[in-house]
Amino acid sequence: MAAAADPVDALTAAADELYGLVPGEFTAARNARSKAAKAAGDKALGADLARLPKPSAAAWGVNMLVRHRTTEIDQLLELGRTMRAAQDELDSDTLRSLGTQRRAVIGAVAKQARGLARELGQSLGEPAVEEIEQTLQAAMADARAAEAVRSGRLVRPLTTVGFEPVDLSDAVAIPGERAGAEAPPTGTRPPARLDDARRKRRIAEAQRELDDARRSVEKSESAVTAAGERLDDATAERDRLVREREELEERLEQLGSDIAGATKRLRELSRARDEAEDAREAAERDAERAERRLTEAEKS
Repeated sequence: MAAAADPVDALTAAADELYGLVPGEFTAARNARSKAAKAAGDKALGADLARLPKPSAAAWGVNMLVRHRTTEIDQLLELGRTMRAAQDELDSDTLRSLGTQRRAVIGAVAKQARGLARELGQSLGEPAVEEIEQTLQAAMADARAAEAVRSGRLVRPLTTVGFEPVDLSDAVAIPGERAGAEAPPTGTRPPARLDDARRKRRIAEAQRELDDARRSVEKSESAVTAAGERLDDATAERDRLVREREELEERLEQLGSDIAGATKRLRELSRARDEAEDAREAAERDAERAERRLTEAEKS
């Protein structure tokens, strides 16, 4: 007999699919899956599915970045890992250097979230974009927050102050799931300072990765800009055609009215012609009778 499916795996698989949907589709899809699970006899799974919360706008934006901009998210989180290592080593010079780059990368990736939302037929307001930036910053500061982001199942934005631990309570979709379980617990002592050669190698590697990430971000921004321009052009063309159609519909309506009027006038003129024809024929008959009477009078 085949082993029963792991309910945790089933719930995770369902959540992965649900949190990949656009916001307007989430609730109906979640409820349908819950109902189907209960109908199949798995009431516990159905109840867990029903409890999955709809993600906030910012959480949805981050989840979409994880799914559709994986490379950029991986590079951002790797930069965060490098910065945490520099923090553990108390390397203030490296932290200052990477801090400036972190702000640029976070801003660029958050901007991509807004463009990605447009591609998916959605929109993200300025408050949501700001919360996305805060969430990305938290993911760079805390390994557990990074894993929560990487799960693609965020339900609310994250916040942090510096490199302090991030509050992840109720932040990830699966009930009881521990995001970033492999991260060391809060309060453990930082690792010993790495030797200078190894530290320099890590910094150099992080710099190369950051340069690659920034080039990728710039390339993506150019693509987003070009796509936005094409979208604007297509929208303008669509609007022009809609206006032309409306004008043609108005003209057709007017022509229909004109045709109806012309048809009515044609019927009236046709009746008038028939009446005139009848009158002419009557006059001809009268003339013939008068001519006969004249002939008869002349003969008498």
